[in-house]
Amino acid sequence: MKGREEQIEGKMVEVRRRQEESLERREQLLQELDTVSQLTRREQEDVEARKATQKQQLEAQVRHYLGKGGNVR
Repeated sequence: MKGREEQIEGKMVEVRRRQEESLERREQLLQELDTVSQLTRREQEDVEARKATQKQQLEAQVRHYLGKGGNVR
């Protein structure tokens, strides 16, 4: 009987250890996901900023061209 109790206790300890490892891994993955999300958001912001800059440059070129009497078809 005593041996069976020790066996059950050992299994319970192992299950708790695995649960803790699983929780730690889950937390690590969530942190990695958060980091990737932040990087993706920053990259998208950079892309949008570059698009806005290009648009402004093109608009300035068109205004300059039209100011010189250029003809846009």
